[in-house]
Amino acid sequence: MRKASFAKRERWVFGKVVEPLEIPNLIEIQTRSFQWFIDEGLLSVLKKYSPIKSQIQRGDIRKGEKGFTLDFVSTRVGKPKHGIQECKDKGLTYSVPLYVTVRIADLASGEIKEEEAFFGYLPYMTDNASFVINGAERVIVNQLVRSPGVYFVDEPTKSSGGGLPILVAHFLPVKGAWLEILLNPNKNILQVRIDRRRKMNLFLFFKAMGYVDDLEILKLFVHEVDAND
Repeated sequence: MRKASFAKRERWVFGKVVEPLEIPNLIEIQTRSFQWFIDEGLLSVLKKYSPIKSQIQRGDIRKGEKGFTLDFVSTRVGKPKHGIQECKDKGLTYSVPLYVTVRIADLASGEIKEEEAFFGYLPYMTDNASFVINGAERVIVNQLVRSPGVYFVDEPTKSSGGGLPILVAHFLPVKGAWLEILLNPNKNILQVRIDRRRKMNLFLFFKAMGYVDDLEILKLFVHEVDAND
């Protein structure tokens, strides 16, 4: 009888045949990779978009304004709010809060302000190299669904001649179909797409929703945008 260690577990072996090779920690690759993602990977992704510079209006240029820049300095994660077993029992996600330290600089005055901001909750890997998503323990998370809300993105145009990117507003509901409004500046058209299906004219979509008059539809759009809002 002898004592053997398997990763973090200890077992008593009663066999007479001695193992020729020590059994390695088979989940070490996953745990080390995730730890690198927490320590370095997150910040390296944010650094690709850093610094972010604000757009300056013509009126602000006359006033001597030069805009602001935002840099991502560091990241850290907090402690999980709920335990692993509690997440399984209550159908919760085992996650930790993600905090990012940002640095904002006023290019006109040279004033620099550094502050830590809460970015959201990040699913956290357990000691068994698994994740608990909505109460279910999974080894591989194929897709993390975005939080409900409105997202504004730009997509590159698919035309061979290039052109300006297509501006897209994603409307993600808690339940129901996804809605996307697309502005193609190359063709000067507004389109809508439901659940990633075929695009249709935005005015046709509004008429299907009950708006008959074109002027009534135009009144739904904001004609003047306040940059301070």
